[in-house]
Order: sequence, then C-alpha cells, then structure tokens
Amino acid sequence: MTKIAFITTVFPSISQYMGGFFSSLMNQTYNDFDIVIVNDGLEDVGLSIPNALKQRVMILEPGTSPVKNREILLNHTKKQGYDIAIWGDADDLFYPNRVEASVNGLKGNDIYVNELQTFGSTKEIDFVGTRLKNKTRIEHGYILDKNLFGMTNTAMRLKLIEDDFVFADVVAADWYLFSRLLSNGARAIYSNETKSHYRQHCENLVGSGRICDSKLEYVLNVRDLHFSAMAEISSLYKEIYEENLILLNAVKNRELTCDNNQVPSNMANPLWWELPELVARKQL
Repeated sequence: MTKIAFITTVFPSISQYMGGFFSSLMNQTYNDFDIVIVNDGLEDVGLSIPNALKQRVMILEPGTSPVKNREILLNHTKKQGYDIAIWGDADDLFYPNRVEASVNGLKGNDIYVNELQTFGSTKEIDFVGTRLKNKTRIEHGYILDKNLFGMTNTAMRLKLIEDDFVFADVVAADWYLFSRLLSNGARAIYSNETKSHYRQHCENLVGSGRICDSKLEYVLNVRDLHFSAMAEISSLYKEIYEENLILLNAVKNRELTCDNNQVPSNMANPLWWELPELVARKQL
C-alpha cells in the first residue's frame, strides 16, 4: 500500500485562505492520504481543519526559517515511512484530481510537476504550459538557470531523499531541492492533466509591468546563493555562477539598471528567474 502525505507550511498571513485550502483537499477524487503541516506561528490552526480531515492531519513545530520548515517536512515524512510527498502551498487551491494525477504521474517517474495557474486577477494564466509541452521529461540541464518546480505544483518519491536531508544556505528551497535530485539522476515529468491555482505574490512571480532595480538585485542574490550551493555539487554551475556574479556586481554598482523598463511584450508571463536576462538583453 502506497503511503502518501500532502505537505505544507502555514503562517499567520495566510489564515484567511485556510478554508479554501482544506476544501480543495476534501474534494480530491483520491482521498487516501494524510496531511502534514508545519505550523509557523498560526494561532488556533486546529480551528481551520474540518472535522472530516482532523484524523488525517499531523501538525509539526517550525524550524528557524521557511527553508528549514521544508526540511522538517521532508525528514519527518521520510522517517514516518511515507512513499510519496505532494507539496502544496496552504494559500493555494488545487484541481480535484491533483492527488490522483500526482500518484499516477509518479508511476515510472520520481518527480511529477503539474501546471501552475494564477488566480485572483482578471485573467487566468498557465505558466508552465507556455514553456513545456504535456508529458515533457525535465532534465537537469533545463533547470540550471530556471525553476518550474514549485512547492505547490510538485510531487515526489521520498526514496530520493537521504536520511536527515539538509538544505544548503539558499532562499529558493524548491529550486535547490529539485536541482539536487535531478543532478543525481531523478526522473521528472511535466503534465497539464491537473493544475494548482497559484496565489501570485511579489516574491515569487514578476508578472507584467515595470521592472525595478530592487527586484532585480533580489533575484540576482537568490540566484547567487543557489548557484554557489549547487557548484558544491556539480561543476556545471561554475560558469553560470560567475556570469550571475558579474550581473549582480553591475547592479550593485549601478552599471546595470532597469528603471522605467517594461517587461517586453513578447515575453509571455515572465517568472522571477527570467528578469535578469530581460534587463541584460536590453542593456549589455
């Protein structure tokens, strides 16, 4: 019997979305799974859990950072003997077949990546499908400088994780985790057969409109930490780490700016990791 955990973190600023999150899980077409939550400061989290789910929910104490919270989730579910972990942000919603499609998608694969669709705006946008075709296998080389593996649209086999897994000093935990797994030969596939409704925040998506220098520097710093950590694992990252460092120093020295620049109209729905290329392409 395959043991499945739907894993997430909760914190005070998302309390208003918890009802929708649990409703999404209650309405799944496949319901033989547990829910494991790291509670990072949300008071009375138990009051948000529907009675029908209470027996399937386990709440864990938080770590010292969002990255450490993800580390706790991975290590706990691994030690408890779960076979599959399905990631989902607690402020997002999921198609009713999310769990079922993830379980089926992991037959013959180690990592399953489903479509991300934004909501809460006037237009729903598919983000992954504009870049990959359905049933595309995602190789390590594809995510060297980009990330489509989010903590709300991925499922994975926990046998991939060594005991007492530790994240490096990074900000983008998802990018690091799946880069590390793919570098070790994990097999990943993208599918549009199910979707996660993704709540767009300024920290995770560029979206459209103006590009600001502070956002550019933040993205370059995130990439710097990621490339530095991955360079300890794979020599593939040495060159890209050095290229990113040049861009980062240029921004810090005001040699590269993006004031009053617009996201190009031919760049459909840019994600945060595409921002440096957008600006550098125009100025360098």
